[in-house]
This record gives sequence, structure tokens and C-alpha cells, in this order.
Amino acid sequence: MKYKLVVCDMDGTLLTSSHKISEYTANIIKQIENNGVKFIIATGRPYLDAKFYRDSLKLKSYLITSNGARAHNEENKPIVIENIQKDLVKKLLSYNVGTDIHRNIYLDDKWIIEYEIEGLAEFHHESGYSFNIDDLDKYKNEEAAKVFFLGKDKDIENLEKKHEKKIFKMI
Repeated sequence: MKYKLVVCDMDGTLLTSSHKISEYTANIIKQIENNGVKFIIATGRPYLDAKFYRDSLKLKSYLITSNGARAHNEENKPIVIENIQKDLVKKLLSYNVGTDIHRNIYLDDKWIIEYEIEGLAEFHHESGYSFNIDDLDKYKNEEAAKVFFLGKDKDIENLEKKHEKKIFKMI
């Protein structure tokens, strides 16, 4: 069987723990492409962040970003734009998450957080993509590519259990 496509995640797969593409990985990807197999990056990260890594590999390929909410073709034109509707964004941003969980939102090419989170900028140092700090309540009436929460696994699991029935009713 000849493979036609390889799709790869970024964090924990394509990138090292220091958020770089190793020389070994870059060489493997070149071999894949040289064998006529397409290599596509699929990630939860936003488009501009993923594009930096794809371009650093000199790939002319599609990108799937924001957990599938966005896809761009080889010419960087968006071919999929799926937003979270305003009512669900409003609901997600209204959750009282306390101080141990951090709310985040992707609006097209903007990443907005409530306040700086120690160590978060390290994940995006290589690409130069960065967040903006702002009051997320300003964005409750916007559609979003992605709304997500950062925190300790246990805190996120508790938040999920508390709200999952409400979320699934809205989807």
C-alpha cells in the first residue's frame, strides 16, 4: 500500500519539548515529500502560528488549524472557516472559572487572554505569534474560531463535568 498523505499534530508530535522542529524530523518530512506523499500539519494552534512552522519546513501544503475550525490551501487561502456561534461564545465566556483556570479566545488571527500566564509565551517564541491581553467580556457577542481554557488537568476536568450537559445542549 502506498501512502498518499501524512497528517501530523504539532505539540508533542512535530515539535520538540522546546517547541522546535528537530533536524531529524525535518529530514524525515523531506523524505516523505520526496516520495510523493503530501505532509499536512493539523493542530489546535491558530493559523499564523502553524504557518510559521510549515513555512520553515519549506512545505507547500494545506494547514488545518484551531482544532479544525480553519483550513487553508497551499496558496494560504482559507477553504474552511467554521466559527463558534455568538450564543455559545457568550455562554463559554460567562463561566465563573476562578483564578486557576484561564479563558482564551481565537478571533480569526487574534488570540486574546485575560491576563498573562507564566510560561505561555514560550510555546510561541519560535513563531513570534503572541496573545493580546484584554477583557474577554468585550468579545462575548462575537463569533470565534476557538474558545478554550488553560489550567491544571484536574481543574479543567472539574469545569468540564460541571458544564458538559449545558454545552452539549447548545451544540
